[in-house]
Amino acid sequence: QRFGVTASTINQVPVLLCGTGYTGEPGVEMIVPVDYACLVWQWVHQQGQPFGLALVGLAARDTLRLEAAYPLYGHELTEDITPLEAGLAWSLKLNKSADFIGKSALLEQQKQGLKRRLVCFEVLQKTIPRQHDALYDVDGNVCGVVASGGFSPTLNKPIATGWVMQPQLPAPGTSLWVDIRGQRVPAIVVKRPFYSSF
Repeated sequence: QRFGVTASTINQVPVLLCGTGYTGEPGVEMIVPVDYACLVWQWVHQQGQPFGLALVGLAARDTLRLEAAYPLYGHELTEDITPLEAGLAWSLKLNKSADFIGKSALLEQQKQGLKRRLVCFEVLQKTIPRQHDALYDVDGNVCGVVASGGFSPTLNKPIATGWVMQPQLPAPGTSLWVDIRGQRVPAIVVKRPFYSSF
């Protein structure tokens, strides 16, 4: 069940199965006692091989979460980036919830308007943008910076998120340029998320 958590056992080892789906794909995350982690991993791998289960590393998780436009701390979220700027206003109940740390600052930011916004964009050449690459508007002015970038195997194209330093969120179809290793490459703003399997 999506967003559900249940206790179970795998090969007689107690585990928690969590449908939090941080990769943006259907599936579960397993929380396993550390002393049994290797045993459970080997058993799952062995059982999954007849079904084509392949081992992948952390980079695969990062690719999947980027396709789903899920934020990653240090990229789309930091101590200096608010949930409003990161496009996570849906997670806040500013008018309904009781006071919480930072609520007054968020209400003030909402009132004053945002100075930067997170956008999703596709790169129109086969080159991959990386965090901190500069973004330019069509007139050649610096307008932002890349937050996360990578190649989407699902869409077969380079994709990225970026901070655009303007009060209005650029509409899908807006053209940008990305400075990738000293070369300006064309890009286009797209609707968030890039891909959804749900």
